[in-house]
Amino acid sequence: MSTERSASDIARDALMQLLQAETPSQVFIDGRKVTVSSEKAVGHQRMVQCDWGTGRTTLQISLRVGSQVALNVNAGRGQAIYSNFNAFVEGAIANEQPARLIAYNTIRSKGGDDGKAREYSKRSIWFAARSGLPNTSSVDLGTFDIRKQTWTPEPKETLKRIVCLAVIKAHFLDRGSGERIHDAPLFAIDGDNSPISDDEYPEATPRPEGKLSGLNNVPGGPTKLLDTLREWTETVVDAQPSENQFVAFVSKMYGVGVTRAGQMLRHCKNLDLFDVRDGVLVATDFGTQFIAGPDPLRIYRQLAARYTGFEETLAFFAQNPGARVGALRKHLNQALGTKWDTDAQPQTRAYWLTGLGFLHNDNGHYMVTDVARAHLPEASSSKDAPSVDTDVDGGDDAIETASFRDITHIRLDPAAVKLGDLVLPDGLVERCCAALNAGKHLLLVGPPGTAKSTLAERIAMHASEVHSLYEPLTATASADWTTYDTIGGWAQRREGGLRFREGVVTRALHEGRWLVLDELNRADVDKCFGELFTVLAGGTVTTAYTREVDGRDEPIEIGFDATHYHFGPWFRLIATMNVRDKASLFRLSYAFLRRFAVITVPALEDDFLQKLCETEGAKRCADAEKRALALRVFSKKNGLGRFVDLGPSMLLDVLSYAHARIASAPRAVGEGLEMLVFPQFEGLGDADARDADRLIGSLFSEEPTFARSLQRSFRSNFSHVRWPDD
Repeated sequence: MSTERSASDIARDALMQLLQAETPSQVFIDGRKVTVSSEKAVGHQRMVQCDWGTGRTTLQISLRVGSQVALNVNAGRGQAIYSNFNAFVEGAIANEQPARLIAYNTIRSKGGDDGKAREYSKRSIWFAARSGLPNTSSVDLGTFDIRKQTWTPEPKETLKRIVCLAVIKAHFLDRGSGERIHDAPLFAIDGDNSPISDDEYPEATPRPEGKLSGLNNVPGGPTKLLDTLREWTETVVDAQPSENQFVAFVSKMYGVGVTRAGQMLRHCKNLDLFDVRDGVLVATDFGTQFIAGPDPLRIYRQLAARYTGFEETLAFFAQNPGARVGALRKHLNQALGTKWDTDAQPQTRAYWLTGLGFLHNDNGHYMVTDVARAHLPEASSSKDAPSVDTDVDGGDDAIETASFRDITHIRLDPAAVKLGDLVLPDGLVERCCAALNAGKHLLLVGPPGTAKSTLAERIAMHASEVHSLYEPLTATASADWTTYDTIGGWAQRREGGLRFREGVVTRALHEGRWLVLDELNRADVDKCFGELFTVLAGGTVTTAYTREVDGRDEPIEIGFDATHYHFGPWFRLIATMNVRDKASLFRLSYAFLRRFAVITVPALEDDFLQKLCETEGAKRCADAEKRALALRVFSKKNGLGRFVDLGPSMLLDVLSYAHARIASAPRAVGEGLEMLVFPQFEGLGDADARDADRLIGSLFSEEPTFARSLQRSFRSNFSHVRWPDD
């Protein structure tokens, strides 16, 4: 049912149910009875007569059928309701949820009188609220269950809502012209009616009092923040879509659910980039200026004015350079009285400020940029904590949940992964990102020191920026691990009794983090993963544990269908394994291994070692002679690297030691080699051990006495080998 045609079929069949439903005999508008009569539907249209004694109007309810299926209601000689139901159905199919039929209770301006049109829109909403309809500009007329093919409420009641809204709007669209309302109107739209204050319909007021606390990240990562906002504003200018069409566009483009896409729409309206007029989105004056040239300062001021905590976030990182968002959360909770028990909202503030160029993110450590320092006095001068409100359609919990649980596709850009000082073989990052984008978890294997753990963390950090996740959770496996460490278990409360204590997997799922498991081979996977084998295979399990929800014990579930511990498309587990223990890989259960892409992170070839020495190596050790000798020692072609894979981290460690050691190049490098590298040769064959021994003597021949002592140290690891000069 995912094709456009099938969505059209569903939309047409659903609207035909409404068109053929029993007509209500009467509706009440602002307490006055309107008698309703109708002929049977003919084809895709139906005529409905509405009479209130002193006046009447005729409604033509019809289906517009084509590539898009829409509900259209004409009152007299003009349109009163139009709803592109096809777009709602497409979004519902993509997200496996019911489709809503939405109509807009807004009035078009005549002759450019936007002030009058706004007042009429407010009055129309007011009359709708007094007649039993939602007190909002977008009216939810009914919900269609795609699987059951049924309406809620039933078709007769949904049709009743359609008639009621159409009659109300017809009055404001007619404005005494006689085109829609014949004889006397049901109610007066001007005259004795005094202007309606915003307090009478708070839901229709676009900007609530106080600052909002719930905010989402923009899909694509902070580096693309301004470009994405500009692209969305250009889409609004070019297409003038309805709110629903824009939500469907964002949902499809970025692989997120309609809930989060709808939240992004509200954020853009809050930033004054675009607004709703006559049922469609239009760019504001600032929006059109933003297309010509994005203004980060204007966006910052809008954020600071509408959402709590932005000025305080800048001030905090100015006073605490290099701090993480966990520390920021504690500060904001204390300073502003927020009750954030996770890092989601503080990290979102850091995300936006990074995208605007006001913060620099160094792998989770934030610093204020020079661009932002001009605004810090203004930020620091805010002494009074602002009032904190929640965003529309749910509070912070709804915002935070939607920010990661409705992600349907992971989309990593290998070119955007911040590798920092890492030097890696060509294509390695691309392969890792492709595997994760394809839905696989990742197992990185390789010799010690090849930066497997660092690579895993930096890819996971990139995912957190792109997909609004928290910073990744990293844990090191242990031989003592059980399911208590991965899933969790009972723990003693201070006040007595037991509570469920989360393991590393359940904690990551709860907090919206990717999980990086370092040195997986240290743990007995069969023993510590338990029920997670079923979860990794795509299932959902109910554990033996419970948690308290609204005063009752609720079983803890983990998996794709679970609510609290949702192991869904958004989540990835990246594990690392020492290749020296590669035999343990074959003891992993198939249910575990088949969910992973296994990628080898090899030791560097000589050309990459040369590059590493010239970049990060030069930072570790300024002495060119020491660097050159270390490079010869680690060479895979002519050095010790030909016997054992020696990771680049070992080379950097040796260079760091050589820099700190005030001695000749052979002695400084050799001592580092003895302490940090020789243990890696354990298990080397007899013949290779003898060849390595001879090579050590050759590499350090400039200082024969030291070379001999170095060889003795090396040979102590091979007591069973008979050396030529013994």
